[in-house]
Amino acid sequence: MPKFTLDGETYEYDGKLTVKDARFLWEKAGIGIGRLNVALIVEGQPDVIAAFMYLLKRRNGEAIKWGDVDDWDLSTFMPVTDDPKQLRIDRQRLMDRVDYIDEQLAATDDDTEAPNVVEEPEAAPDPTRNGKTRRRATTNT
Repeated sequence: MPKFTLDGETYEYDGKLTVKDARFLWEKAGIGIGRLNVALIVEGQPDVIAAFMYLLKRRNGEAIKWGDVDDWDLSTFMPVTDDPKQLRIDRQRLMDRVDYIDEQLAATDDDTEAPNVVEEPEAAPDPTRNGKTRRRATTNT
């Protein structure tokens, strides 16, 4: 079972997510269940962490209000990865997702590079080299 720590406490996640839970995650963090793992673990989106940990704390019997999440120290949030079997399962799920994305990209005709590739903008033309700049008058003395 995956575990997560926050503020020194460890919480187990049984992998179950009810429709009510999924709606709560969508309402509070704008995240669907398809991207939950990526947004939670890979990207570390604060609203997703807050909503997810709120659910786990409530399941753990803690009496908390949504307003309490603003005081949590997100630097203490960590997935606990002590189970090699779970690590292999998580890795395979991520690899399956990558394979799916690769298949979708291969099915498109779009040959553009990944969005993190930054192209250098063209330099603005030098206005002194366009032939329209007047020459300075010089005096020979």
